[in-house]
Amino acid sequence: MLPSRLHTCEALILRSRDHREADRILTLLTPDLGRLDALAKGARKPASRKSGKVEPFMLVRVQLQRSKFLPFVGEVQLLNPFQGCRESLQAIVASSYACELVYNLTVEGEESDLNEEVFGSLLTVLTEVDDEPDRPNLPLCWLELHMLSAAGFEPALEFCVGCGAEARPEPWGFSVAEGGILCPDCIGAIPGGRPLPLEVFKILRFLQRSTWEQVRARRVAQPALSEARNIMREYLNHTLERPLRTTQFERRSGRGLK
Repeated sequence: MLPSRLHTCEALILRSRDHREADRILTLLTPDLGRLDALAKGARKPASRKSGKVEPFMLVRVQLQRSKFLPFVGEVQLLNPFQGCRESLQAIVASSYACELVYNLTVEGEESDLNEEVFGSLLTVLTEVDDEPDRPNLPLCWLELHMLSAAGFEPALEFCVGCGAEARPEPWGFSVAEGGILCPDCIGAIPGGRPLPLEVFKILRFLQRSTWEQVRARRVAQPALSEARNIMREYLNHTLERPLRTTQFERRSGRGLK
């Protein structure tokens, strides 16, 4: 529900799907209202003032009008098209993955103190992909960990989920089913535990604890980062009880993100 009859706010477009002959239904992420759907009437008409401003990944300032069902989209001002996010297959896959991840870890219409943080995190990642479309793995792994934390599903990286032992700088293990790290004594005792190389563990914990500004200032080894993303992908699949569609497309196309 909109707070007033007319409400203007910034929004990132997560999805844009056709509706009837000339309309579109937009899924928006806003810093104040969180995630919501809105109807952009006539947006598919070539002469529409909304045409070219309501595509996925775009940052807009939008006027929303309260209605009985979905809010109507009034004026739309394009703030950033994030053109770099759509100029290569890898950039499109990365941006689509980020938007799908946020969609699946947020609740429509939920009032939360974290709405602004979630909006800022996605905006940060789209900005990074727009600037460096060939290297999206680091911002995506950071987003995965921060979105899981915001949604209350963060993996336990401080203590062993088996016995509660405090993490130490040595090779441990990780259990997707149990939701966190395993000490050497618990790896064999808990089904599904897998080895967690020390460098991968350090990357995961650093990304979970850090702001993006802190992450950008640090060099991260690509092989360890790739393994960290593999672990996070398995953890997300388990948490969501299914793989994200973008991940399935990436696997079928054979175009892994770097």
